[in-house]
Amino acid sequence: SPSNPVFAQIQIAADFDGDGTEDLAELVINAQLLSADLVITTAAAAYRFPEFVYSGGMEGQEASLALSQEGALQVNSGNRSMGRDRWDQTLTIVWSEDGFLLAGVTRAWWDTLTPDSGGNCEVDLITGKGLANGPEGAREIRLETPAPLLADWDGAMPEGC
Repeated sequence: SPSNPVFAQIQIAADFDGDGTEDLAELVINAQLLSADLVITTAAAAYRFPEFVYSGGMEGQEASLALSQEGALQVNSGNRSMGRDRWDQTLTIVWSEDGFLLAGVTRAWWDTLTPDSGGNCEVDLITGKGLANGPEGAREIRLETPAPLLADWDGAMPEGC
């Protein structure tokens, strides 16, 4: 209904904070804002990160959750279906003693009318090392800033990405 724009929840369970108990991560999709809140509930606390990623209302624009091979939480988003400017993004999230960190970013972008203009980047925010590829070729990314706490992250992509 128009008074309640939330139309979907996507959930995944795992031990995200390493305390031996199962935690729950979920995306609460808000169709009106074209975004998804990330909610992580552990045995100790619940964490909500409003408008964490884009989530459109069409196929190819839905945000989703996954686990990395190492068991880290991954939030996937993108626009794979509308307009000429398309993109795909994966944010990797890990627990630290200070809270949840944005540990990695993988992003690809492409123009459907100019296929050679796209690129991709992958940055490990824990080590500060990454690689970007584009029409000008590949280049290394080196960051001096530490991986941000999710509560402090402003949504900006790492420099060079």
